[in-house]
Amino acid sequence: MQALGIICDELIIKSLGVIQKYYFSSKLSIDPKFYNNHKYGNLNKITSITKSIPLKTLFIIENQGLTLESTAIKINFRKIEDDFFLIPKGIELQEVK
Repeated sequence: MQALGIICDELIIKSLGVIQKYYFSSKLSIDPKFYNNHKYGNLNKITSITKSIPLKTLFIIENQGLTLESTAIKINFRKIEDDFFLIPKGIELQEVK
């Protein structure tokens, strides 16, 4: 499988009635520790396995006959300044469980 012309590897996770497929490339590696707290969609676990961000995902919900597909359409390589990640004063943070 290719996404954006990049040959991808596939990670498949099966659970009760759901098949999750993640397509990624080790050529676009990331440091998974930056995703340790990104629990939404289990991205912390996916990146710890793949060491990459998925370029394409498929969620197949068998009992509903539903398939959700997400595909990257563009990659922008650029430097992001550290202050981009500063949280403005007065913003209340809430922990997601």
